[in-house]
Amino acid sequence: MTEEEIQEIIEKFDSEQEFRVSQAFQDGGIDPLSGRLHRAAVDQLSEDKAMSSRYGIWANTVRDNIRQAHIEIESGNMRERRLLYRAANSLSAFAELQANLGGVMSNHSDQEIKFQRIDDIINRVNAHKTPALAEDIATRSSWCPNLELSDNDILKHFIELISYSQQAKALRVMGLIDKGILDKVFQNYDVEAVAKLNPEHLRAQYWDQIGAIRFPQKLEAMIGCAQVLLQMKKHHSTFMTYLRASKIPVNLKSQSDIDIFWREFTAVQKYLHYIDMPFFNNSTSLCHLLMTLGYACIKPDSAVMGAAVKLGIVPEKSTYNDATRQGVVKTMQTYCLSRNFNIRVLDGYLLIYGGQTGAKHLVSPRFYW
Repeated sequence: MTEEEIQEIIEKFDSEQEFRVSQAFQDGGIDPLSGRLHRAAVDQLSEDKAMSSRYGIWANTVRDNIRQAHIEIESGNMRERRLLYRAANSLSAFAELQANLGGVMSNHSDQEIKFQRIDDIINRVNAHKTPALAEDIATRSSWCPNLELSDNDILKHFIELISYSQQAKALRVMGLIDKGILDKVFQNYDVEAVAKLNPEHLRAQYWDQIGAIRFPQKLEAMIGCAQVLLQMKKHHSTFMTYLRASKIPVNLKSQSDIDIFWREFTAVQKYLHYIDMPFFNNSTSLCHLLMTLGYACIKPDSAVMGAAVKLGIVPEKSTYNDATRQGVVKTMQTYCLSRNFNIRVLDGYLLIYGGQTGAKHLVSPRFYW
């Protein structure tokens, strides 16, 4: 519709002498207005295509209430002035709804633009994929939650995830794991044995073999994780017993699930701060742990945050706080919910787009030209 056509319609009904009735929607009448306005506003909130027709029917009902009030008042039935109050108040409700829904609609539109950009990235990656991408997607798709792990199993995850952290080269760390070097250094992840290790002794004895983890301070954190796991036994039989009791949803089937996820995530993070759990009391590592355990989550590391910058989700900065990183993860969770897409598979696409070294082989070099 053009601006001129809009003006023609407005002028068609611009009269102070008579009621001019539109034939656009046949529904109307003097039914109570609140139900029709409610349905139209809910459709607007959800961006339902029925929104326009519902508002049109509501507008006709406002009109018919006013017309009927005019007829009754002309006949001397002043009690039916109530129809005027009803119509005027419904219009007031409409104005207030628009004051609030205008921002919602803007947010929805902005969100959809970001989601379309993610769609475009997925399509672009697929256009440059190597055979290895199909295998990576299959592996990520087959991940299943494992909520019955022992503390030794959890310590293995802790040590491996700490090894990968802080921009360590993924391929080099993967080599340490595949060759069993970390298994040897950390006593096959026996919690009690690791808790007794001395980080300086480990550094002196093994650093030439495990230097791929980048920072020697990580050794102290790894041992610290084992020590905190032992402390947790005083109140929880295992780490996973505590995590299961936290009620963080494993799968996200609705927006309310996402809200619950972050509410419970915050509670878990506060507890891990309280007990001085190294590394996993920060958002990035805790997200990484949950993703590894099969929760609907991704790790907001430098590659993912770099992808978020390119997608216009966050501005480019040298560092990001927990709230910003969590916001990126929540955006990706919402995207996957709206597209019925596996978030662990999306994580792989984001790592490719963000240029992670361990993911570059999944696409041809032309992808980065």
